[in-house]
Amino acid sequence: MQNETQIEIPFPLVINNFFAKYSATEKPSGLGYMILKMIGSDGVSKEMTFREIVKEFGLPEDLFPILIKELEVLCSKKMIQFDGLIELDSQISFITFTKLGNEAFSKGVISKSPKDFTGDLFFAPGKKDKLYRSSSNFKSFSGEINVNLFNQIHNIDALDLEDYLKSHKKDYNINKEDDIFDFQLNPFEISIYGQNVKLIFDQTNAMFSFSEGDMDINFIKGHYPSGYIADQLNPFIFETSSNDISITKWDTSDIPWNKYEYVLPSDFKILEFDLCLFNTEYCEVNIEHLHAPFCLQKFDSHAIVISSTGSFAHRFIRGKVGLKGFDGQRECNLVIRRSLLPEEKDNCLKEAVKSINQNETDSFLKCIQICRQMSDSEIEIKDFLTSYLENASIEKYSLTAKELKRFEKEKWHKKLPEIIEQSIVENTDLLKDWRSLVDLLLLLASEKVVSGWYAVIPKLFSSNSSLNLEVADYCLDKNFDKKTILRSSGILTPMIRSIQNNNKIDGNSRFFTNASNIRYNLTELKKLTEILSVSEYSFDIDLIDEEKRTKIIKHVSTLDSLFKNFLFDAESSNILKSSDQVDLENIKKLVDIFKDISITLKSMDKTVSLKDLSKERNSRLVGIGLGVKLEEIFKSMGFVGTLNEMISNAYDKELISKSDFEIFGKIREFRNQCAHDLIVPNIDGKQKEKWISSVSRLDLSSAVVQK
Repeated sequence: MQNETQIEIPFPLVINNFFAKYSATEKPSGLGYMILKMIGSDGVSKEMTFREIVKEFGLPEDLFPILIKELEVLCSKKMIQFDGLIELDSQISFITFTKLGNEAFSKGVISKSPKDFTGDLFFAPGKKDKLYRSSSNFKSFSGEINVNLFNQIHNIDALDLEDYLKSHKKDYNINKEDDIFDFQLNPFEISIYGQNVKLIFDQTNAMFSFSEGDMDINFIKGHYPSGYIADQLNPFIFETSSNDISITKWDTSDIPWNKYEYVLPSDFKILEFDLCLFNTEYCEVNIEHLHAPFCLQKFDSHAIVISSTGSFAHRFIRGKVGLKGFDGQRECNLVIRRSLLPEEKDNCLKEAVKSINQNETDSFLKCIQICRQMSDSEIEIKDFLTSYLENASIEKYSLTAKELKRFEKEKWHKKLPEIIEQSIVENTDLLKDWRSLVDLLLLLASEKVVSGWYAVIPKLFSSNSSLNLEVADYCLDKNFDKKTILRSSGILTPMIRSIQNNNKIDGNSRFFTNASNIRYNLTELKKLTEILSVSEYSFDIDLIDEEKRTKIIKHVSTLDSLFKNFLFDAESSNILKSSDQVDLENIKKLVDIFKDISITLKSMDKTVSLKDLSKERNSRLVGIGLGVKLEEIFKSMGFVGTLNEMISNAYDKELISKSDFEIFGKIREFRNQCAHDLIVPNIDGKQKEKWISSVSRLDLSSAVVQK
């Protein structure tokens, strides 16, 4: 592992002020070229006069003014220089090259219009790139400068500066085609700038090394005294930077460990969920930690920190740091650490759990955080919870549930229900107050510590039947699993008997209010129909008036839907006694009878088509329907009286055959049976078809009579 820090080092910057000329150039030609050649040629005697030169060129002496004019042009272009007047007898040595002219002629060019310019060039010997045209990127050194550091600094060669200038013409707004001449330097100056340098800390040997960047390491080695760089290290890196912990004592004794690594004190930090054990002899701590001296002594450490990223024992020591490749070291505070083996970590954690006072308000969260770090965290958490919740109060369970909610994404969270439920089952004091216990179960469910509570719920009920009814109603009203409550409470037997015997059923849950409504509607139907049981009744549908008819239909409608649900719940519980099944069956038969009566009463209010009757499977409805249809047909034919009287009168008037007379008589008798008997025999399909056919013929003949 490696850590980084940064220091500021002073470096020299040599400032070179220069003066030079720049100009566009051209190739010399004609008379000017000959003059320059003559001046610059070693083969021409400098003692020759211009008269001799004119003669040499084969020119008449009267053209000498042209030669003078060309010399003046070259002089204006700073190529040559001369003092005074030039005459025919003046020697060539009277004219000399300027520095610019000499440089230009050596290149075979002539300057056109040379211009002066000046500027600064910066030489930075401490960088890999040595030359710069601007100092804007060099910041002032903020520390104290040792004036002796750079006494031996030498400037870069002037030719190198000139070459740099020529290769950076654009930076001075000089055209690429222009040439630079007559480069001159003023005496240089040295300034100091500060360079931020990154140092890498090697945790294996407590040595720093440069992250070179653009620095010249050889320059640093040659110009800085032994230990200088180490002394520039910020002292704050050798102190803890966190407000949560302050190391007050640094150990100077021999290190008892064979293998360890170094940590800068400023990098010694504790994260939010880290488990921390500290020796307060060596530090002051403002964060949650455990005082477990046995662990610290066992591992020869001043602090132990266990987190999801690693588990380490630490010691706070006085040590030394140095710089790789440089002489000298600096004494300083350091932290060393070693990894804990898995078994060491677990032993340490178990010891830490033991050290916690479980009566403290935050003890639970501390212990969970510790157990989470163990190798077999699920087992450890289960064991801890089992111990923690032993004979716990309602309040302790409530607080535990709220604390556990923050861990709902953990794998072990799924096993919490069975752990908590088992602890509740074994908590005899808790079971004494059933209402508080039910409220606790509701709270645990709301905090997502959810279970079917299959082990707890049976413990809510006792041999007290009336109390069981109260408990069951409360649980059902709180939306506990209905099937589990019915199986555990044994309330179905008294509830079925209450429905049968018209005993009052009190309760707030939907199941109880539905059962109460079943009892009420069943009782009202018994009163309206005078049918008290399947085996004890007197019944005549023709004696039921309109008011009773409406009430019966309404009560049956309510009773039917409620009883279906009650019957389903009772049968699906799979705990019905044989006597309960018999009682339920009797109630069901009675409900079915009332349903038939309701259907019959509804059918008496309307005429059903013969086509619909042919499809009807309910024999009672067929009998009532055919009776109603016959009455309607005979009345349409002008007959009055009872159905029996109308059938006889029609036969006497020979409007129906003897065969139909007999069939209609059977229909009338069956219709009366349907109206008075609770049990109605099924009609044979062929017989029903024969009856409907006879009534259909009467219907057709009635149309002829009416015409």
